[in-house]
Amino acid sequence: MVAASVLALEIINKRITAVRGLGKGKRIGHTYLHPDTWMGDTEDPRDIELTDVWRYDILPLLEEYFFEDTQQLEQSIFRGDSNFINESTNDVLSMTPSKLKKNLRTFVIDNQGELDIDISPE
Repeated sequence: MVAASVLALEIINKRITAVRGLGKGKRIGHTYLHPDTWMGDTEDPRDIELTDVWRYDILPLLEEYFFEDTQQLEQSIFRGDSNFINESTNDVLSMTPSKLKKNLRTFVIDNQGELDIDISPE
């Protein structure tokens, strides 16, 4: 899930720089994904903590950037993909680690053309 998170943040940061009023200064830093700050050494605790980082840090920060206008956030950053926003409550989705992993992978694969690296399997 770490790799998918890194790639997803790369895509998100490119989109942030393209949004009028946000720009480069609002890009989300890699420290959110820094493994030394996580308590667990095994994949399960790390995935749980990484899910919390997305749920309680990264996605709310994006909400703040868009003044809680989740529809604008969804269109500008996620391009209409509602795998991160609850459409009925207009709030960040509460996700399990496996659901977040699936959503991140889907987001990265669907938007891989925006990455500076090739992620296609050999």
